[in-house]
Amino acid sequence: MKIRNAVVVILCLSMVQCATYYHIFEGPQSTFYTEQEKQLLEKTTKSIDFDYGYDQDMDLDYVFPLTQGYTEFKPGDRDLSQALDGVDDNTLIAFSEKIYWLKKFTVIKMDEYGKSGNWKFYTYINKYLLPSIDHYAAMVEKQAVRRDNYQYEIEKRKKSIDNKIRKEMLRREFEELWRYDYNS
Repeated sequence: MKIRNAVVVILCLSMVQCATYYHIFEGPQSTFYTEQEKQLLEKTTKSIDFDYGYDQDMDLDYVFPLTQGYTEFKPGDRDLSQALDGVDDNTLIAFSEKIYWLKKFTVIKMDEYGKSGNWKFYTYINKYLLPSIDHYAAMVEKQAVRRDNYQYEIEKRKKSIDNKIRKEMLRREFEELWRYDYNS
């Protein structure tokens, strides 16, 4: 009986240590958003019943609906507009472009997983993450277009972002090749 109690106590202590370890030493965190962008992201996602997260395995930030279903979303233009009332035009436009970047990067990641045959991540992004980010990006973009004549510049700025993404992907590809070919 004493041995059994001792084993139970040891198991409980080891579980507490393990939980404490993972609580103190979290894994890699997202560096995609600044603190101001995180506050804006939190405010905007909550206004339309969404939330945001980061997947360490895919190294990908995402937004997702809190309501059931991943293809039908609550129309929240009015709620989002109210949440963005105190935000200045340049901040909102920069945030909209950041979300556009995230949307494009999500599509690129999905395509990479499809080419490599990682169907688990490909399907996860395609069915669950991509519809959510498409909806969220469209709503934030609509709010940004309503401000400061952004509607006349949007296509030019999107092309610029696409070029930056292409350069970033080439840089990452080079670093990947460098790491495996020259640092081995």
